[in-house]
Amino acid sequence: MSRVERAKEYAKRYHLGQVDKAGVDYFAGHVTTVSQKVANAGYSSEYVVVAFLHDVVEDTSATIEEIALEFGEEVAKAVDAMSKRKEEAYEAYLHRVTMNSMASVVKFYDMEHNSDIGRLSTIREKDLKRVEKYKKYMSLLKKYL
Repeated sequence: MSRVERAKEYAKRYHLGQVDKAGVDYFAGHVTTVSQKVANAGYSSEYVVVAFLHDVVEDTSATIEEIALEFGEEVAKAVDAMSKRKEEAYEAYLHRVTMNSMASVVKFYDMEHNSDIGRLSTIREKDLKRVEKYKKYMSLLKKYL
């Protein structure tokens, strides 16, 4: 099994039962879409691995240590950079993301998908604010693509 397939199965297992803001299976919807965007943009398989794993530490019981053992230190560093800490200011988090090229690319496509409010059945004020915030930060990340 390839590293990409292993990452896909790992993420699918850890995100099992989660749904996104649109009520869609989190893995099938968000994680797969972000991974496809990264692959379609022509990035290497290592970037696609990071895309599949980008939310497993932040949103599940998976750990950076497990990621490092299973997928290597470089992937673990990128996933760690993308894992926002509790109480961490968003600007500090984004600065950390930009210190890692794989994290920067994956975060751009993550924000791009999260900005697609057309997939929501009801659009609330907080959704519009999130899109505005992401568009601002996407313009900063675009230089890393």
